[in-house]
This record gives sequence, structure tokens and C-alpha cells, in this order.
Amino acid sequence: MNLPRLIILIVALTAGLGAAYVSFVLIGSDRTPVAAGGPPIQQTEVLVVVRSVPAGTALGVPDLRWIEWPERAVTPGMILRSAEPGGLNAMVGKVVLQAIFPGEPLRRDRVLDTGGAGVLSAILPPGRRAYAVSIDEKLSAGGFVLPNDRVDILAVGDMTPRGPGTRTILQNVRVLAIGHRLDPSGDKVALARLATLEVSPAEVELLSSFERTTTLLLSLRGTTDSALTALEYPQPPAIIVTGR
Repeated sequence: MNLPRLIILIVALTAGLGAAYVSFVLIGSDRTPVAAGGPPIQQTEVLVVVRSVPAGTALGVPDLRWIEWPERAVTPGMILRSAEPGGLNAMVGKVVLQAIFPGEPLRRDRVLDTGGAGVLSAILPPGRRAYAVSIDEKLSAGGFVLPNDRVDILAVGDMTPRGPGTRTILQNVRVLAIGHRLDPSGDKVALARLATLEVSPAEVELLSSFERTTTLLLSLRGTTDSALTALEYPQPPAIIVTGR
């Protein structure tokens, strides 16, 4: 390469590096987000979760952080630093109702102040009861029933006076917990001998009657299947009480 071309190449490289440096300095000195062809994007601070928090967990300070968030992307329920007088500590100790994942904004409808009560009693709707039934974990959908699933409940046994058989006794029942597990997240199959169900007071009596003489199984329903069918035999089997 001759000398004139070498000089031109060096000058061009120098000019390019200089332009890149100037651009870096100018951009780095102003960190305010700017929409293309528009004014700066206004930011606010919202509360987010920094690690996975399973349902039923009380929030702690290490779980939470304030981060900048575009104002126009704020939706109802998000917790804004400007609107939370108690700051981050106002959310500490509240119980998560559904699993929350890292980076997800915390929403007021996803947490509950239990006031010292148990999680289940705090989340039960008025007029509903939590009832735990013994189940065969291998026969009840192969152990794949998880909290918040919907199930039909079947009784297997001697359906006196009709004889042995299987009957559906309740339909579309919400599962509150499997064993001591309230959170449906995770990859492990939830094998347990107890299922806690959300039922009415009358359904508590029905389940209690069937538990005395039959084995109860859970039949998992699809997430979009809420159809109910008429039950042919919804009454509990006869219970024989021996005399003294």
C-alpha cells in the first residue's frame, strides 16, 4: 500500500473513532428514555418481586424492589412508590395468593393481609368451607391433581341398597391444597393422601357421610370444562350403626 492511501486510511479510522466517542459521551450523559421523534418518556417507580414467591408465602424485604416503570404502562392494581406512604415495608408480611415470578409487578389483588389468621381461612369466600378428604394418590388422576384445579369427586364402594359400584357425588369442585401444598407451580408430581377442597356446608356433610363407607377419588377436569350433569345417585349409602 502506498503512502497516500495509508494516510487516508489512518485519517478515516481516526475520524470514525472520534465520532463514536462523541456519540457515546452524548448518549451516556442523558439517560432519560426518549421515544423516537417524541418527548422524553415519563417514568415512575413501581414495586416488583425479585424472586419466585410461591402462593401462601409471606413477603419479606428481600423479595421486593422499586424499579422505574413507564407511566403510560402502569395498570390498575400496581403499587406506586408515590402512592404508598408506608413504602416497601407496607407490603412486608402480606401473604401471596398466587405464585409471583421474578420481575413481575406486585399487585394489590395478589396479596392479602391475613391479620394473623391462617392462609386458608383468609382466602375462603363467605359461605364456603375447606374440607380435607383422604384420597388414593395413585388412583386420583395419577397424582397430577394440583391446587386450584377443578375435580369431580367419586365414591367407590358398597352403594347399599344398589350394591357395589362407583358414583359421582360432587362436580367441578375447586382444590385448595394437596397435602400441605397451596402452590400449583413446580415440576414435581403432588403425591399426597389428603386433598383440601372448597365446598359448601351441605357438601361437607355429604362428603363426611360417604367417607365412612366408601373410598373417595378425584377425577381431574379440563381447565375450560365447567359443564355439570344430573347426578343419578347423589345420596350417601346407608350407614349401619350397631347396638350397644
